[in-house]
Amino acid sequence: MCGAREIVREHSFHYTKYSGIKMTYVKSWEEFEKAAERLYLQDPMKVRYSMKYTHNKGCLSLKLTDDVDCLQYKTEIVQDLKKVEKFINNLMRHMASKEQ
Repeated sequence: MCGAREIVREHSFHYTKYSGIKMTYVKSWEEFEKAAERLYLQDPMKVRYSMKYTHNKGCLSLKLTDDVDCLQYKTEIVQDLKKVEKFINNLMRHMASKEQ
């Protein structure tokens, strides 16, 4: 991405701003889950997520964005996979519900 870059640190996460897009790495799973649900409920039609596993590093990365805010979470802990699976199922349930 091009544009000015600014790193801002807050209590439990830090984020980088690129030309108005705020990219946040959240350190704890619970905070990521709450922030991601809040982001989704603000505007469900704009939010999308991606999940990437890097086998060499044993790292799972989750990213949820609405093109203004971008939440990211990385983990190497195998036990977090169950939490991620539960979160994704919950997110899919929201997406498939009657509300738009």
